[in-house]
Amino acid sequence: MLSAEVWMDIKHLHREGQSIKAITRLTGHSRNTVRRVLRQPTKQPFNKPARHSLLDEFKPYVTKRYQ
Repeated sequence: MLSAEVWMDIKHLHREGQSIKAITRLTGHSRNTVRRVLRQPTKQPFNKPARHSLLDEFKPYVTKRYQ
């Protein structure tokens, strides 16, 4: 995940007229990462998807037994 500082650096370099290839050389990030940053209007927070457990159906029973 990119920090806000790196995200702004990439945007600033692009506004100065640097190409994607030049930005990748300067920042050390891949072309896909630079393209993704340039397509975003604002910095997007990382959203971790919710994971389901195989034991979800047994959790009410376990909490009831525990109490």
